[in-house]
Amino acid sequence: MEKLIVSAKPSGKKAFTLIETAVAIVILTIVLSSIVGVFSKGFSLLRMSQEKTAALGLAQGIMEEFSDWDTITSWGDCADDTDVGNFSYSEYASDPGDPVSLNGVNYICALTIADVPVGINNNVFKKVKVDVSWTSKGKTRTVTMLTLKTEY
Repeated sequence: MEKLIVSAKPSGKKAFTLIETAVAIVILTIVLSSIVGVFSKGFSLLRMSQEKTAALGLAQGIMEEFSDWDTITSWGDCADDTDVGNFSYSEYASDPGDPVSLNGVNYICALTIADVPVGINNNVFKKVKVDVSWTSKGKTRTVTMLTLKTEY
C-alpha cells in the first residue's frame, strides 16, 4: 500500500487570486461600458445626420420645382408683396400642408416667395425661401434654403 503524503508547502504553480480576478473584471466592465457609450452616441449622430440629409433633399426638391421665373410668379397670388404657404413635395405627399413622412420622420415644408427691392438695371427680384422642419428627440429642428431669382 502506498502512503499519501500531504505537504503544506506551495507546489510552485502560480495562479490568480480572487482579488486580482475581481479587479480585472471591474476594469474590463469600465472599458466595455465606455465603448458602448461611444457606439451609442455614434448611432445617435448618424440618425440626426440622416434626418438632416432628408430635410435638405426635400428643400432642394422644392427649390428645383421653383427654379424658373414662370413657376415663381404663377404660384399662389404673387401680385402681393409676399406669398407664404405650406408646400408638400408632390412626390411624397398628396395634399399641400400635409407632413412629408420619410423613414418614420414627419417633415413640414414651408415655402415663402417675396419681392425684394429693385436691383441693378431695374431688375425685379424674388426671394424664394424653403423651410423644412421636423421633431427629433423632442426638439424641433429646421433647415432653410434661400435664393434670389430674377427674370433674365
